[in-house]
Amino acid sequence: MKGKRNEEQFRFKQEQIETLKSLEDSGYIDLYFGDQSHFGLSPNVPYAWQTKDNPILLPAAKGKYQNVVGLMTRKNKLYFETLETTFNSDRIISFMNRFVEQTIKKTIVILDNSPIHKSKKFMAKIEQWKEKRCFNLLFATLFSRVKPD
Repeated sequence: MKGKRNEEQFRFKQEQIETLKSLEDSGYIDLYFGDQSHFGLSPNVPYAWQTKDNPILLPAAKGKYQNVVGLMTRKNKLYFETLETTFNSDRIISFMNRFVEQTIKKTIVILDNSPIHKSKKFMAKIEQWKEKRCFNLLFATLFSRVKPD
């Protein structure tokens, strides 16, 4: 993805994150990084190092996925929830509502550019979260494709 990113925006976001880290180190803010993932019995490995004559075979078992969404600080403070259903905007909003309720001081959450993080419903909640707990949201575009303006 490095060749597809906008270097100017990438450097700007890196500088912003470094500033936020300094504010967190000084105790002025709490800084969380968020993501979603899932766990299941079916392996999700698209490739592996193997020889043509000796392929690597991974046993698979059908079963439910366990989805997890989490927010974590650089000091390993973790706020998370698990679901047996998939995440959508409504579920992420509910998770963030619960997270915002337990914040104590100014909190910054850095998320990736996942479509559910940029949905109209999710974006509409950001102002409400800001008012409630001086909560801000920064989309980190460091590792995702950035379209030039």
